[in-house]
Amino acid sequence: MADLKRANQVKDRYEDRLRRLPDVVGVGIGGDPDDAKIIVLVKKMTQQLARSIPKNLDGVPVELVETGIIEPR
Repeated sequence: MADLKRANQVKDRYEDRLRRLPDVVGVGIGGDPDDAKIIVLVKKMTQQLARSIPKNLDGVPVELVETGIIEPR
């Protein structure tokens, strides 16, 4: 369990590394303020991608969300 401040610190530490992975289109924070998690947005969920991203980073849970391609409007 991680609070929002801790989750943001860990996200900031790993965001560049996560965004360099193929098909990762975004990284954010979700969940409750006292039970926050890192959300990794991916174009298409694959087994290889799921294996390459840890289930938690420095004790903060990580959730993968398939979004498809995200384009600016």
